[in-house]
Amino acid sequence: MFRDLIAGGGAKRLPTQRRTHYIHVKPEAKDSYDTEEAPDVGQVVHRSFALNQRFLLDLVRSNT
Repeated sequence: MFRDLIAGGGAKRLPTQRRTHYIHVKPEAKDSYDTEEAPDVGQVVHRSFALNQRFLLDLVRSNT
């Protein structure tokens, strides 16, 4: 899902936690100059993948 979106030039439109159930993308940049090259888009602020809080809470509750 994310690989196709990035490859298609959608690096600036990656889903936030509100738009997914399990994993999302969040900014991890130190400042606005902390960027990376993205296909067909150019420079974008450094981001990382994270698991959604609700998903983690549900996972822990179902295994305790």
